[in-house]
Amino acid sequence: MKNELTIVAMILMLLSSALGQSSLPPQPGPGASTSGTVAGLAPDLRAAVLHNAACGQSDHTSPLKPSELPSQPANSGHAGGPGLGTPTVESSSDKTAQASGLDTSVAAQDIRSAKGANVGTIVRFSDGCHCQEANCGTYVFLKSNAGYRLAFSGGFLSLHIGRVFKGGYPSLSGKVQLSKAQTESTVYDWNGKNYAPVLCATITQTAGRKVPSIVHHDCSNAP
Repeated sequence: MKNELTIVAMILMLLSSALGQSSLPPQPGPGASTSGTVAGLAPDLRAAVLHNAACGQSDHTSPLKPSELPSQPANSGHAGGPGLGTPTVESSSDKTAQASGLDTSVAAQDIRSAKGANVGTIVRFSDGCHCQEANCGTYVFLKSNAGYRLAFSGGFLSLHIGRVFKGGYPSLSGKVQLSKAQTESTVYDWNGKNYAPVLCATITQTAGRKVPSIVHHDCSNAP
C-alpha cells in the first residue's frame, strides 16, 4: 500500500509539473534557492563545481534526446570531465578556465533530508555556455566525507525537490524541454547509494487542450 501511495505521489508530481510550468521559469522547491556566482559558493562546493562543471568541459550545449536523460555518477566522467576521485594534472589553461568560471552566475538550492539535515545542493547555471535554449546545465552534488561528490547532471528546464522521501532523501523531479510542445519528465529516487531514475514520462501539450498528454515509459534507456 505504501509503494502504491508513493507511485501516486510521483505521478501527481509529474502532472503538477506539466500543468504549472509549461511557460514559466523554474520555480524553487522546498528550501531556499539563492542566486550568486560560483565564487560565492562554500569552498568545498565551489571546488566541486569548478572540477565538474567547467564551461569548456560541459556537453550541455548539445541537444538532449529522451534516451540521453542524465543520471551519471560522479566517477563516470559525465559533463566532459573526470569524477572527483580521478587525479588530474591542471594546465595553465585549466587554471585560467577555473578563474574565469568564478564569475559565472549560478542558483544554488540545498537538498534537505526528512530530518532537515543538509545532504547536498543543486547548482544550476544560466549562462549561454551552459544552456541550450531553455535547458541549462544543472548539477546535483551530495555531501561526503571528502566534501561534495557529483550525483548526476544534465541540461534541464527545471529540477525540483519533491516532498516524497526514500531512505531519508527527497525525490527530485527533472524536466527537459524537447520542443515547444513536448517535455521529458523524470523522477529520481534515492536508492541508498545515489539518485536513480524511477519514473519517466513524455509530456505533450496539444493546442486547444488544457490537460497535456502524459505517456509513461521505461527508464532503462536513461544512463
